[in-house]
Amino acid sequence: MIVLTAVVNPFRLYKLDRVEKFVMSYGGLRGAVAFALVLLINPEHVRLQPMFVTTTIAVIYFTVFIQVSTSLMDFIRKGCFACINLNVVYRV
Repeated sequence: MIVLTAVVNPFRLYKLDRVEKFVMSYGGLRGAVAFALVLLINPEHVRLQPMFVTTTIAVIYFTVFIQVSTSLMDFIRKGCFACINLNVVYRV
């Protein structure tokens, strides 16, 4: 993630700093680590392993889609989104 932001950062109006890159990396790893750990559960020892996988996927989807969309809606309501769009239009 940090390498990708280093490639994209020169083309962005708002540059991402080190803290934002770390938060994005940590947020992405959190779901991946949880999913990897739940896949390590042996179905022979834990009979309900598929339920754990389904629940983990549901929690990851919730955190990605619901929490991000509510944060985006707060961002739009504050009017910041319109300012950024105007800057992009003026640059192009």
